[in-house]
Amino acid sequence: MGRSIPHALLATCMLAACWPGALRAAQASPAASSFQHHLVQGRFLLEEGLPAQALKQFEAAVQMDEGPGNSELQFLLAHSYYATDRIEQAVPAIRRARAIAAPLGMFSAEMVQLYDFLVASFAEVTVIGAGPEARLPEPVAPLLDPKLKRIFERTIEFLRAPVHSGSFEIYLPVGAYRLGGHIVELAADREARLDLRATTGRTASGVYGEGRSSGPPDGLGSLMLQLGASGYYQQGSGGGGGRLQVGWLCRFLEGRLGFRFGLEAALSRLERLQREDGVATPLSPSVSIQLGIAPVFELGPKVILSTWLTWTVGYGHPIESSLPPGYLGPVHYLVHGPDLEVLFGFPPPRPTRARLLPVEPVVGLRVLFREAIPLALEEFEDRRPHLTVGAGVEFGLRIGG
Repeated sequence: MGRSIPHALLATCMLAACWPGALRAAQASPAASSFQHHLVQGRFLLEEGLPAQALKQFEAAVQMDEGPGNSELQFLLAHSYYATDRIEQAVPAIRRARAIAAPLGMFSAEMVQLYDFLVASFAEVTVIGAGPEARLPEPVAPLLDPKLKRIFERTIEFLRAPVHSGSFEIYLPVGAYRLGGHIVELAADREARLDLRATTGRTASGVYGEGRSSGPPDGLGSLMLQLGASGYYQQGSGGGGGRLQVGWLCRFLEGRLGFRFGLEAALSRLERLQREDGVATPLSPSVSIQLGIAPVFELGPKVILSTWLTWTVGYGHPIESSLPPGYLGPVHYLVHGPDLEVLFGFPPPRPTRARLLPVEPVVGLRVLFREAIPLALEEFEDRRPHLTVGAGVEFGLRIGG
């Protein structure tokens, strides 16, 4: 029995020495167990189609010490936020998950899939001037996806709230939006800023230029290069020709009215005579100046329609060597008349540093009327003007603006 006392004393000392570590383990274990419980329970509810209930579990877990640095939890938060239409929280959460997991090589395939989808589907927008009096963006094309439509409507209700001040960030579905007199293209790969104040934009300053596809600001312009081919009827005979235009195009009234000044070099028949061998007079060159005006319509973020009325006045001269032998008629002509054109433009995205000048392809149809009036009439018996009516196609580029 004498030996039992030291043994009991030793056991008591060992228990006393181990007690603080055991107490700490007992205290830490419930916390770790609680975090894992929230994580497992939340994932179960998410898989059962109950994202709102799952979100409560994940939001409780993120308040614990392990929460902010856990990439899986951030991914599950992003998934639940998106499932409940809270895109303004879903995108930051999936970005946090990527920032935590990617450096460790733990960014899983399902994380990558959700990240790519959210970043490609929604644009981050800095907003100024929200509130009850704000001008709110409207989609150019209807949002057909019910999910995107709900998220957009939820964001609009948020912008209407009277509690906003200063600038802040929102997320909108990628696409084109109408804001006042502007069309704004929101893309996933570039920053956008919108000024929603009702008093801004009356001088085309309401949009800061990011993603704007409606054309140059008032008073500025772009270089116009246009090539056309046409067929025509000219007082008893038909023919064909072409033209090249170089000019300057400006748009006013927030892009709704176009004006252009240009130079035209054309090839068409000015003389309706035929040679003795039955060959018609070849094409004759002419050089003209043009003035045109057109209303401009935006058919969408990537198509612009303009209907031009253009008047052309210039000088034409047949190639004298091509005229019939013994021809004594006029060789100097005043050439003038209107063109009616319907042109479709396809504006590019906002230019990048690598491409400073935007280039807009243009195609269209043209109806032309021309009158060739002989000059120096006192020298000739045939003083009749020559009338030409025709139609053709146009291809061109707008550069700059």
